[in-house]
Amino acid sequence: MQDNKEEMQQEQEYLTQTPSIQWFPGHMAKTRRVMKESLGLVDIVVELRDARIPKSSRNPEIEKIIGDKPRLVVFNKADIADPAVTKQWQEYYKSHGVRTLALDCRSGRGLKELVPAVREVLADLLAKRKAKGMQSRPIRMMIVGVPNVGKSSLINRLAGSKRVKVEDRPGVTRGKQWVRLESGIELLDMPGVLWPKFDDKQVGERLAYTGAIKDDVYDMEWVAMRFLDLLRSRYPKLLQERFKVTEQEYEGLEPFDLLELVGKKPIPRYCEDHNDIVTCFDADTADALIGFCRGIQAAAPVDSYVSPIPGDMPGYDSQVIMAAGAFVQGSSIELSADGPIRPPYAVYFQGGLTWVHAKLGILMSLQKMVEAGLVNL
Repeated sequence: MQDNKEEMQQEQEYLTQTPSIQWFPGHMAKTRRVMKESLGLVDIVVELRDARIPKSSRNPEIEKIIGDKPRLVVFNKADIADPAVTKQWQEYYKSHGVRTLALDCRSGRGLKELVPAVREVLADLLAKRKAKGMQSRPIRMMIVGVPNVGKSSLINRLAGSKRVKVEDRPGVTRGKQWVRLESGIELLDMPGVLWPKFDDKQVGERLAYTGAIKDDVYDMEWVAMRFLDLLRSRYPKLLQERFKVTEQEYEGLEPFDLLELVGKKPIPRYCEDHNDIVTCFDADTADALIGFCRGIQAAAPVDSYVSPIPGDMPGYDSQVIMAAGAFVQGSSIELSADGPIRPPYAVYFQGGLTWVHAKLGILMSLQKMVEAGLVNL
């Protein structure tokens, strides 16, 4: 117990230095109004939570808006959450008379239980309709939750087709959308909504971990450090398995040193002088090197449609891959990348007239590596 108290005290001291993450764009205020206005059109509200952050993904404003309307709380992404924690939360809500369900929209696990759970919550209402001969009337559900929690993925799974747009970033759904299922159930998809101010700094931080907050409103490096520190203290085995590190390697490291340990080792490092525009890091495999360069090519202003392949070049004893889509071919001042196909498969990343373009190139490279199965997110 003493160790827990000390850990909590250290966490509170650390949080006093933590930047406050806040995000409440104008369309969310509009969503709250639309939610209130649409409440009378539905029979039940299905509130999605992220099972990885069940407390932080609870929007207190939603409960105020819903009031006495029948509700089902769904813990989505349960397959990548701690099952013991998910079970504890389900038991907590059960003790307070709230029906819950744990599922995963991507794999479909638990999805078949959703409609029966809705009917269970609405048992009294459905019995009244049957007594009045209105059993053919469709059940109408409103789907709500914080951004990027999986509302659109849930609807597409239930509908058996891509009815609503899905992306792994917050703010994609901007207006309410009705979707009718073959079973006659009608779903109202609402845009993801947060609340005006996070009083607890951990809430904003953990929403950022899961992509519920737009990534350009906070220090991503700081959040990554905090997340790794959390894994190290609570789920060390996951940290070791995911990043192929040992306890001996990270024991006693400061959070930023831990970030550097699990990430790529750029040359020069962030804290070293940059004497030119070239940054180098080891991709470790030929496929990763090729995937990175193809992502840079995809972000190029010229020839973004082409896919670079390794080839022989004079002066090199191994094949080389080059990605360049500059207005002046071969110009290193614009975004480009290249590297020899030999261990350690070093990538030479250079140029980028603006920070935004360089960031786009990195993100496109990451996307290409994800698509090729080289990186798991």
